[in-house]
Amino acid sequence: MNNINSHHCNLNIRYDLPDEVWDKVSKVYERMPGWIGYKNGVPYWFGTEEDDVFIEASVEPSGLSFYA
Repeated sequence: MNNINSHHCNLNIRYDLPDEVWDKVSKVYERMPGWIGYKNGVPYWFGTEEDDVFIEASVEPSGLSFYA
């Protein structure tokens, strides 16, 4: 039997920050462990949705959202 564990974290980082700030966030992404890059504009770590283990991030009106 497989256990599916998922986690969601939302950081209070405003979606409407200037592009130069988001460029810095992208540089931080690249330095994080497990970084594999972007797929269709979505940043991923350790794998993508097709894999058993992955982390993705998105920018939402509520803030910077991570899903694993």
